[in-house]
Amino acid sequence: MPYKPNYADYSRAPQGWHDEPFEYVFSFAVFLGATTIVAAQQFDFLNNPLQFDPDADFYMRGIAVLVDELTSGKGTILPLFNMRLRDSFGRPLDSLLIPMMSYATSPGDTGEFPTVDGAPVATPWYPELYCPANSAMWADFQCQPVTLGAATEVNYSFHLYFQGIKRFQNEDCVPGSTSTSAAKKSSAWFEGSAA
Repeated sequence: MPYKPNYADYSRAPQGWHDEPFEYVFSFAVFLGATTIVAAQQFDFLNNPLQFDPDADFYMRGIAVLVDELTSGKGTILPLFNMRLRDSFGRPLDSLLIPMMSYATSPGDTGEFPTVDGAPVATPWYPELYCPANSAMWADFQCQPVTLGAATEVNYSFHLYFQGIKRFQNEDCVPGSTSTSAAKKSSAWFEGSAA
């Protein structure tokens, strides 16, 4: 049986439509001083909407997490998170929250996260995830157990990257055109003409 790469099964633009590479970036940050640190649970980020643009449907084909290096000095801790995504219809993509390091790459020294030149480097997502125009996904980030000890502050920021394609109607890209597929039609998917 011949080898067939996963990307060969990605959808293709139907007649009258075309795909353009696109990347969404969502950023999160937390900073807590010594007097406000109580427990790891207060670092949880739950029910975060990840809003998509209204101009075209998005097909996610890769994901990466970039964790920023610590910028503060002595006594600063870097908590680690578990993550679960829910699609545009509210369905969880994983049965459990999984360590964010599974997706993460980082250009600096952040401890548990792999250090890769040119980060963030996306992990392929298969099968591709369909995200309708103007819809939103949801993300839950749960702090892993952490020893607060004598920490004077918590400083943490990271960026979630979705890499893939946007699917446009050809007429939307004609010079001088003011029409958008979101205004005229919902999408190739809802019209039943998607490949």
